[in-house]
Amino acid sequence: MQRIAILIEYDGTGYNGWQLQPNGNTIQESVQTVLSRVFAVPITIHGSGRTDTGVHAIGQVAHFDLPADALPVPIANIPLASNSLLMPDIRIRQAALVKSDFHCRFQAIRREYRYYISKHETVFGQRYSWFVRHAFDVDVMREVGKLIIGKRDFTVLSKFNATTESYVCNLTQCTVDETEFGICITIISNRFVYSMCRAIVGAMVAVAQNRVSIAEFAELLNAGERTERLPLAPYHALFLQGVTYHSDIFVDESATLPPFI
Repeated sequence: MQRIAILIEYDGTGYNGWQLQPNGNTIQESVQTVLSRVFAVPITIHGSGRTDTGVHAIGQVAHFDLPADALPVPIANIPLASNSLLMPDIRIRQAALVKSDFHCRFQAIRREYRYYISKHETVFGQRYSWFVRHAFDVDVMREVGKLIIGKRDFTVLSKFNATTESYVCNLTQCTVDETEFGICITIISNRFVYSMCRAIVGAMVAVAQNRVSIAEFAELLNAGERTERLPLAPYHALFLQGVTYHSDIFVDESATLPPFI
C-alpha cells in the first residue's frame, strides 16, 4: 500500500463544492472516479478542506491510498493519465509519494485563500471576480482586516454547520492589495470554518461602504453571534490558493492566476 498526495486546481463554477454528496456534482467525486479508472481499482481521496459550491482552487491538496493490486502507473505519470480523462475544468498539477501516516487535512498548518473584487464591470471578469457597484473605501477594508487578525472565535464571520465543533481559528493575515482594476484580498489561517472567507469579505465591503461602522463591526465581532448585518460575499470570486505543511510535498508549488482584476 502506498499513499499518494496530489495537487489539484479547478474551476468550481459547475460543481456543488469539493465534498462528495449523494445528489450533486462534486470535485471529489470527479477526481476519485477518474483515479479509479486510471488504476483499475476503487480509489477514495481525502481533501485538505471543503471548498463551497462555486469556489475555485489553485492549490487544493488531496491524498489517497494505492492498493497493491492497482495498475503500475508511475507516480510522475499520474497527472497526465488523469487529466486526459478529467473534464477540462479540473486538473491534477502534481503527484507525490508521501509517508503512510500523512494526512492532507489534519497535518496542514496553513491555508491561503484569495478573493478578487473588480472595479469595472465586464463579462470576462464576472466568472472569477465580484464587481461591487457602489463606491467603497479600500483603507477601511484594510482596517477591518487588521481587527480580525489573531486567534479568536469566528462564529460571527461564518455560517452555521452542524458538524463544526469549534469556530476558533488563528488568522495570521488579511491584507488588501489594490490595482487600477480592482483588489485582491489575501486571507491566511491555520483553519477555516464554513463560509468564513466570504463572511470576512462581505463584512469588509459592508464597513467600507459605511453600511456598518467600524465601531459597530468591532461590537459584533466581540459579541460572537451571527447577524444579518454582515452579509456574505458571492462565492464565485473566491480561490483556495494553497495549503502549507511542515515539509514540502510538491516541487515548485506556486501558480499565478491571470489578471482577473
